[in-house]
Amino acid sequence: MRLTKLLTVLSFIGIGGFLFSSIPVLAIQPSSAENIANEIIYLTNIERQNNGDLPPLKQQQNLTNAAMWYSQYMADNNWFDHNEPNGRTPFERMTYFGYDWFVAGENIAAGYSTADQVVTGWMESEGHRANILTESFCEIGVGYGYNSSSDYRRYYAQNFGCQNGVYPVVINREAQETNATIVELYIYGEQWASEMRISNDNQNWTDWMAFSSLHSWGLSGGSGEKTVYVQLKNEMGSVKESQDTIVRTNVKPAITDFSSSQSVYVQGSEAIELTLTATDSDGDIVLMQIYQQGLNDPIYSTTSEDSIVHTMDLSMEEGVYNFFAKAVDDAGELKYSELITVSVVNQPPVVLILSPEDSANFSYNEEISISVSAMDEDGELSKVEFYDGATLLGVDLEG
Repeated sequence: MRLTKLLTVLSFIGIGGFLFSSIPVLAIQPSSAENIANEIIYLTNIERQNNGDLPPLKQQQNLTNAAMWYSQYMADNNWFDHNEPNGRTPFERMTYFGYDWFVAGENIAAGYSTADQVVTGWMESEGHRANILTESFCEIGVGYGYNSSSDYRRYYAQNFGCQNGVYPVVINREAQETNATIVELYIYGEQWASEMRISNDNQNWTDWMAFSSLHSWGLSGGSGEKTVYVQLKNEMGSVKESQDTIVRTNVKPAITDFSSSQSVYVQGSEAIELTLTATDSDGDIVLMQIYQQGLNDPIYSTTSEDSIVHTMDLSMEEGVYNFFAKAVDDAGELKYSELITVSVVNQPPVVLILSPEDSANFSYNEEISISVSAMDEDGELSKVEFYDGATLLGVDLEG
């Protein structure tokens, strides 16, 4: 039977705190613990959205450090209480880890197996729910600790707070990643700022614009970690800065059409047409190439188009040819098409006997002159052979 347990400390207004240096910071937790903590933060913000459309909380490193340390401390010491054995309170702990709060709160839990389960447990408990939905909080830090020897094995700490003069920006309710180009920003500072400006690189800024808590913003191109910078300015001209980071994953480009106008071509008389169209939902197509299977180099390449019709020459030899295409987007991701097969066939020549006429009569030993008309619509004649049944009578090499 799985054991679970919840405790909460409700938020309050306070000033200052105490430092406790007698408890050492434990080793950094593995990335799996960070992933669980990040998921709890995102789920917490979804709960705030679904219950009054409250502003999302920004992950704050000092609160995270305090929560990570305490969750692992509880796991390693089989301890479950807001106060540590030496009496240090959650608020003193947050101060010790460098968080200069003016409002703060803490939820803890133990025994839950997943991030979803623990957030659901907190939301079903009046005190924990009140902390999660407190409007005066703007920042959050979450910790997860595990020890198989402790009573509950899995321990969670969720710290809330807000600092004087700090106005966070939150991307996509603190989701860890997105594959979209456009993200939603929530910017704190409504009671302080009159203007704001935004940048993707902390160098090239938008013009100053009227402050707005909600803003849609386009990330820089390509995939990877993306940071959005925000500057706020009040009516006195004072400026404050904040930033948030999200990982932009890349959606591979799509080849929506790679086809031939027909599957069989007559050698020398018809040009082979290959059509290639590619799209990229989160960026631009920067390279398109067509390959003939068996050849190392592309038979066609372009960096300036996303839809082409490539016409091949008329001199391809008779045979079966396979082609494939490649598209590359601005993040370096590539997509290959399926093979298409094209057959090139040789049209046989046409020959017509002009004379003698059919059923003509000749005398014995009379010389017979044979006149023919021959043509090849998809090439040239190399010779005309004359037969009497299976017996070769002669060859004309001059046409």
